[in-house]
Amino acid sequence: MEWEKGSLKVRLLGFWPRYETREFNSQNKDFYGADVLVAFLQKAVSQQVSFNKGLEDEVKKAIEENNLEDTIIKKLSSSVLRGHSLDGTAGLVLGIEGSKFIDPALTGLVNSRSFTTSGRRALIEDIIVPDVLNKEYNKNLREDYIRISTMALDIYKKLVENFGEREGPQIASKMMAYNSSGNLYIVLPISGIISLSNEIEYQRSRGEIFFPREIEDIVDIIEKEVVKEAGMEKIYHARKLALRDSYLHSNVFKYPQENLATDLGNLNGNPLIPLVVNHKVELTEGFLNCIRKLESMLGETYSSKSPGEIERLSRRNLLAFRDFIDRYNDAVSLQTISSLSWRVWGEQKRHATLKQCVESIYMAAERAYDIVRNLPLVIDEFRSKYKEFSNKDRKNFEDLLSRVERAIVVPNQLKKKGKEKLAMDYIDASVKQIVFMETLIRNGIERRDAIYILPRNVRIRTLENYDLYNLTAGELSLRLCSTCEPERVESSEIKEKQIKNSLPDLKNLIGPKCILGYCPESNYCKKIFEYNKDYGKGIHDEIREILLERLHYKTGIFS
Repeated sequence: MEWEKGSLKVRLLGFWPRYETREFNSQNKDFYGADVLVAFLQKAVSQQVSFNKGLEDEVKKAIEENNLEDTIIKKLSSSVLRGHSLDGTAGLVLGIEGSKFIDPALTGLVNSRSFTTSGRRALIEDIIVPDVLNKEYNKNLREDYIRISTMALDIYKKLVENFGEREGPQIASKMMAYNSSGNLYIVLPISGIISLSNEIEYQRSRGEIFFPREIEDIVDIIEKEVVKEAGMEKIYHARKLALRDSYLHSNVFKYPQENLATDLGNLNGNPLIPLVVNHKVELTEGFLNCIRKLESMLGETYSSKSPGEIERLSRRNLLAFRDFIDRYNDAVSLQTISSLSWRVWGEQKRHATLKQCVESIYMAAERAYDIVRNLPLVIDEFRSKYKEFSNKDRKNFEDLLSRVERAIVVPNQLKKKGKEKLAMDYIDASVKQIVFMETLIRNGIERRDAIYILPRNVRIRTLENYDLYNLTAGELSLRLCSTCEPERVESSEIKEKQIKNSLPDLKNLIGPKCILGYCPESNYCKKIFEYNKDYGKGIHDEIREILLERLHYKTGIFS
């Protein structure tokens, strides 16, 4: 089943719970959804009724007595409507086609899981124009919007051509806005939808909605159509009416006002690199004994040259870390502030176990505009004056770079000697998009429409709250892996150094995921040699063969 609104498409790929019936039921469906199941399973559990035929008989009895709807409402009002935590027992699996804004808007929901299409594809026909710019009275603004977007796309292609298909898109995509088409696969429990719906309701009550319009449309389609089709209309609206909010998620589309991330940023001079701002640790004897035991276990693993033994010991280490974290997770708390590109924040927000605070993207856009507002003429003059870059010109280039980097992230590859002209193209496109967003706003375009031209390299201030899990086995270990996005790796490496200085007793337990004993990626990098100096292709390939053979055995693929 699919619903459309303009270029937006929402497809229902699946849902839970779903109980197949032996025949079409009174709702003209061949299944019972959450409305029936959550209501009647409460009754079934209390009376020890079978989940199979006994459940269906109970439903049929209610139908025969003509009180199915009353029974559902009665049960839901005594549980879900009171705020009881049953909203995780039902949910949707959706395929969404729209603009790439569906990524920053939806994938930060902490109780959802999703993946999006890559930002590597860049075609002029993929550029999405906000509906308001298609009005006749906005004809000139639309022409400028298309011209600037096309210029950015041309520079994107130039950067990809120069740096190659592997590295180029990572560099160039940050300069692009989120105004191209994208797809999202998302697994979304009711509580996640409620979180989004309540935020939109709150923004509407304040007189201005900051989510892009298509996000509001997605919630509208879900609430009016999708939950009904999935047999969970009543439980959804009962949960929506309950005087109980859901868990807040990492959302940048909100009113531009100060929060803890911006407060701590201001107090510490808004550094461009990550900074540890608070930390606390309880160094109990048991905690220190666990650390010493883990260090010994890791040392044993690193000294081995046998692929089979390394794999076995690495698995043992993973379980030992699990026990350590279970016992002492609350012994450590540490806060860092960061200034990431909007694009790379998009990766960080996916870590549902890492408590985060992020500023409004509109506050980030205002700050970026204040920094670059006078730069378009400076850039034009700079480019016309310096055809080739001498050492003196390089100094002027670096001065300009240090100024613009307060507003945007410029990839390191563009800062190298010989890349100045490409860097100027990148900076020029970024600045023109930032300035044009402000032009749109000053011409009466709502901020949530103007945001379609904002580049993804705009700096956004964040606050991260680390516990023992995310310092060791969770977020930091994943983002220290060299396969991660380069800006994110560099940021994490700076964090790693500061964190080890702040928490020296944990320094041997903090590192990329290969710290457990072997690299789980297809190709290993030099980081593994920090732990096992004898690690090489032979060991790496044999461990992968061991894992593949075990996978085949477990799944019966080759049995």
